[in-house]
Amino acid sequence: MTSTTLVAGLFASVLATSAALGGFQGIEADLVATNGPVTVPGHDDPPETWTARVFAVVQEGDSLLEVYGNAQHDMYIAAQSQFYQNAFGGPTSLDIDQADYASLPDLAYDSWVTIGADNMNNNALVVDNVTFSAFNQGSALFVNNGGWSVSDASGQGAAVQGPDGQWRVLIAQLTLFGPPSTSIIGQVNLSGSIEVGGSWTEEGIAFELNFVPAPSALAVLGLAGLAGRRRRRH
Repeated sequence: MTSTTLVAGLFASVLATSAALGGFQGIEADLVATNGPVTVPGHDDPPETWTARVFAVVQEGDSLLEVYGNAQHDMYIAAQSQFYQNAFGGPTSLDIDQADYASLPDLAYDSWVTIGADNMNNNALVVDNVTFSAFNQGSALFVNNGGWSVSDASGQGAAVQGPDGQWRVLIAQLTLFGPPSTSIIGQVNLSGSIEVGGSWTEEGIAFELNFVPAPSALAVLGLAGLAGRRRRRH
């Protein structure tokens, strides 16, 4: 099942600690669905939700290889409300089987993190020392000594050109309860490789993403602190 209310255009930019000369250029997000048919036990009417795919923008030919938190720069992904978490999904793209979308349509709106891949097929993602218990219940994901990565040889972290012309790598799909003006708030550390050789690293990248109703979509960005709320397994 594909997402609805596809938004074409440019939506988010970046708040980085320094100007990027190579590799990392920013964070942006696509609004891919509003009011997806997610169901919540005990509620007859589908709640208001919005779903975004979040990307790290890099230069053409470059790759993203690691998303992580450390003692100097914690990583977190949080929300002003709660993340939607489907009981048949999981916290990373390794848990997502798109073959189940037909029988489990809500699964298409699950919240998860990744590098490049949006499902389990041929997925080279490696997760190291990340506790997903709070994220599985809809709360913030917090990491201070771990992360997830792919190898350069896998090609999974290679940038792909988006509809806005930017070269970027998928790092998450997130569904929030509430209107599109409800914010995703986060801080990440990223590293990768450069096409001409060498590597790049950017740490302490703080961002806030939301979508203000407009003829298309607008993204509002800013620095922000931690917020979050609750999910299920792992």
